[in-house]
Amino acid sequence: MFVRDGDLAIESSFHPPGAHGYIEKFRHRSEQFYFIRHGVLEGEYLCFQGVLFLQRTGEWIKANLSELNVDADERVEQLCSSDYFKENISALIDVWERYPLVENLPVLSDPNIENYYHFSLDLLPRFRFLDLSKIHAIVIPMMLNVRPFQTDLLSRVLGNGKKILFFNDIFRIKNPILVHAHPTQEAIGWLRQTINISTKPGTQSYYIRRPSPSTEKTPHREISLDGGIERVLDEFNFKTVEFTGDQAVHDQVNMLEGAGIVLAVHGANLTNIVYLHPPLVVIEILSSKHTENLYYYISAVLGFRYHAIISDQYDAEGRIIVDSDHLRSILNQYHMKR
Repeated sequence: MFVRDGDLAIESSFHPPGAHGYIEKFRHRSEQFYFIRHGVLEGEYLCFQGVLFLQRTGEWIKANLSELNVDADERVEQLCSSDYFKENISALIDVWERYPLVENLPVLSDPNIENYYHFSLDLLPRFRFLDLSKIHAIVIPMMLNVRPFQTDLLSRVLGNGKKILFFNDIFRIKNPILVHAHPTQEAIGWLRQTINISTKPGTQSYYIRRPSPSTEKTPHREISLDGGIERVLDEFNFKTVEFTGDQAVHDQVNMLEGAGIVLAVHGANLTNIVYLHPPLVVIEILSSKHTENLYYYISAVLGFRYHAIISDQYDAEGRIIVDSDHLRSILNQYHMKR
């Protein structure tokens, strides 16, 4: 769909020997090639949330969507097929000229833009394909409430002189510059170098707890502390930390100073491992209903040892039940003694 000044590149993702304890499904997902597309989408469009571009003919073009994010793609498909859109396309086209117009600017967005992981590793690395010296502004739709971590990261990527246009409603754009990419080894390296935040490794064990009350009410994304898990955390001198969107990124990373082992349930709270250094052990607890290889891949790229604990047992509130003896056996492998 990029018909002018387009480019195509390939970055490979791989399974280096630094990752341990992986499951076969994770390994298979990570041994593949990802295509990166960037260029100009010629023409004038009405843009919805940075992911849908309406043409004057009434046809839609989807952009800023990853084929790996099936849930987001399904949500957009439902939006396109909804009665509201079908019934109002003609009305939108009739008032086309009333919408604010921007021209020849990058439109960077993601359906999960308010999520720390997706903002950090899906959206930000796309900036590396743009010649920022020739662009006076960036369009970032869908940011309903700009959070401190987003302000912090954008200022580190763009500096102080670049204008950001936030659109929370429909806007009109001509010849948008689009970038489609995936988190790859190159993207992770770019992010670490650009954000330029790090902490020294050590022997401290950290349990990253989800915010309480959790901002995400997704079932099977919290750990049940019953059944001896709290005793295991005490035995191995775990410190409990909690990240929120109200903390600047460097403050979050500093909370993991001297990390030798990081334990957490799958979620955006594990994103900060991207700024850590080996030797490090990452233990990720996953529900069998939500097995993702995001942090396995980051661990593989950065040379961390990785263990996935996958459970299909839940307490009455939907929290994941973890076998405390199994967790203890993993910790004993690394002599993280009390």
